[in-house]
Amino acid sequence: MNFTLPELSRSTFVTAYAQFRPHRYGGLRTEHEKFEGKDVFHNYGHGGAGWSMSYGTVSLAIGSFKEVYKGDEKVACAVIGSGAMGLLTAI
Repeated sequence: MNFTLPELSRSTFVTAYAQFRPHRYGGLRTEHEKFEGKDVFHNYGHGGAGWSMSYGTVSLAIGSFKEVYKGDEKVACAVIGSGAMGLLTAI
């Protein structure tokens, strides 16, 4: 396969973007709470350590979910978040 690499030394960058990795000053939050009659399972605030901690904290969140809904075969739910936590939880 042949391809040509771009000549970056002659390029002009017009704009650069940076994204923030949100964190909590009190540490990450992985817990269950009732909010307006709904079960909410929190898993956020990892900052830059989100990817490296994702498998462990997603396991905690899913374990909490299974504890609340044990015995239920089908439960309608939504996963909010598209980072490592949200994607792994949805899977």
